Amino acid sequence: MSSDVPIAFYCDSREVGGAETSLRNLLGALAGWVDATVMGVDPDVVDWLAGGRPGSRTLVLPEITSKWHPKPIAEHIRVFRRLQPRILHVSLSDPWASHWALLAGICTPRVRVVAVEQSTWRTRSLRRRALKRLTGRGVAALVAVGAASAEAAASFSGVPRERIRVIHNGVPDEAVAPLARLGPSPVIGSVGRLEEEKGFDMLLRALADVPGATAVLVGDGSRKPELAKLADQLGVSARVVFTGWSDEPRRHLTTFDLYVLPSRVEGFPLAVVEAMLAGLPVVASTVGSVADAVLDGETGLLVPAENPEALASAIGTLLADPDRMREMGNRGREVARRQFTARAMAARFESLYEELLG
Repeated sequence: MSSDVPIAFYCDSREVGGAETSLRNLLGALAGWVDATVMGVDPDVVDWLAGGRPGSRTLVLPEITSKWHPKPIAEHIRVFRRLQPRILHVSLSDPWASHWALLAGICTPRVRVVAVEQSTWRTRSLRRRALKRLTGRGVAALVAVGAASAEAAASFSGVPRERIRVIHNGVPDEAVAPLARLGPSPVIGSVGRLEEEKGFDMLLRALADVPGATAVLVGDGSRKPELAKLADQLGVSARVVFTGWSDEPRRHLTTFDLYVLPSRVEGFPLAVVEAMLAGLPVVASTVGSVADAVLDGETGLLVPAENPEALASAIGTLLADPDRMREMGNRGREVARRQFTARAMAARFESLYEELLG
């Protein structure tokens, strides 16, 4: 682009998760011709997102909670019409988020709306499903973060699969300072919120069948007390380390021998890409678009979700073969650097923006 293009980036989340981290990574990697305004409903989240691209303008809008509260909807429309961005990029923390903001953008003349689908969980709400189909017909482009996410987005929105663009999430490829190891080798580790969908209970059950290994769980969440109790019941508590919340989770990857993703639900997990960039082989459950990154038998091993026996078998198979682990880790780093960096993601979005503006 020969001149600056005003693009607004919208997120209605009130907490930082994978979708928000991906958006911040994108903001930081986009080319200089993108004149960014970061918008949302939570001032802390908006400021955190804008921190990925210093100099971005920020706007905090009132949260739209219901069609019965028209003032926030009207405020969104008013702000969108005043700003007149060429593109409104809406990051959906889940498939049913931001529908009123999407409609406000669709109703704004000369604004091209891009909706980015991150996750695949379903709903029984007829209202949400109807709104999804309505916004699906109105957006200029629907983007999914992986093949499975695209299939789910097609079924939710009614948009034909061939019209849904796949752009994988990406993370910066940057060196990090190593940390000291938190347990004796071998160390299997994972990073994420300690919540039901992340499946860390499956990892603890698998650990009981992997003698001698230490599991390090980086993160915090509501399931931590239950997980600690389960580790005690399984007799593995001496081999489990809960680090708690970390501002620099990628540094913990330098202490792992193997990365494990035991999730029940995922979109396209950034933590797996970070592990691959760190040169770690990955054992992961086959959920969401994980298979887009973890090439079974090449960069790691894939197992069914909710299957601790299969998880333990895959972990044990790799730990018994250090040469294979090293080869997988090296291959994974090559794949991640080629396909899943923040810059690779940004380049694909830039092509999409240029296509829409052209």
